[in-house]
Amino acid sequence: MPPLPPTPTDIIRLADWLELCALVSASRTASDSDLERALDQGSLLEPQAPEDREASEALEQQVVEVFSELEQRALAAGSSYPFAVEIPLLRARRNWRPCSSYVFCLCLSYFGWTQTKGAKVYPRRIFEALCVNVASRYVHGKAIRFASPRTSGTVPKSFARAVDRLCRNHIGEGEGFRKQPVLSGKDRGLDVVAWRHAPDRLPGKLVLFGNSASGLDWESKLSELQPRDFCADWMIKVPVSPLLKAFFMPHRMDRQYWELNSRRAGIIFDRCRISALASRLPATNGSGDGLAWTRSMLARVPR
Repeated sequence: MPPLPPTPTDIIRLADWLELCALVSASRTASDSDLERALDQGSLLEPQAPEDREASEALEQQVVEVFSELEQRALAAGSSYPFAVEIPLLRARRNWRPCSSYVFCLCLSYFGWTQTKGAKVYPRRIFEALCVNVASRYVHGKAIRFASPRTSGTVPKSFARAVDRLCRNHIGEGEGFRKQPVLSGKDRGLDVVAWRHAPDRLPGKLVLFGNSASGLDWESKLSELQPRDFCADWMIKVPVSPLLKAFFMPHRMDRQYWELNSRRAGIIFDRCRISALASRLPATNGSGDGLAWTRSMLARVPR
């Protein structure tokens, strides 16, 4: 079994842990007893003192909350959820695959990533490519990856040229890049842009600006992207269209903070929403093999 997360009281992380256990176990299952034993080897013994009984009840409640979180995931991800919640068991479905976007996001969230010099796989960029796929499906239109470093021919490497292309060739609004003598560009938190043209291709359409956060510091990035400010700073003319703000992350979020964080981040696409819209990893250009990376992460988990 994998080691418990550093914060063994975190229901979200414990649910992730149980999912990993089910993926790598010979039986393709993980149980409430597995979690109880990992949290407290003595939890299955008959409590002798009042404080022992209180600890046992707290442990049981913790396990109940973990399975409640798993049931919420199954509902949110729908048919893309690679597990069946059969309390007291969590069962990996027979047809699950390492190319599952859910499993990729699970590994990215639980194990994290550290980019090393000369690496041939870029998990962050693979996740951003997945976000592009999700965004295009959500708006039923088109989407591009704007995040730096820009490596494809779709968006130029130069920030100025990238904004110019975004305005003129993609969303058809903003007129082009507005040079600023005192502000420095990069991507200013803009990672994904999605839009849906009307047949006349005139201004006034659905446009989505999205930020992505693949690391555990995602909370610090909830307010990083401000679409109207980005356009006012870097476009000749602020688009006529209202701009939807979105936030993509491979993690799960405690539901009690969902509304609060949504007010800061816009439309939140967590691991479950992402997998519900795009169940498989997309092909990537120059970012490496997401399937091989996922397999390598699962291979690190002790059986």
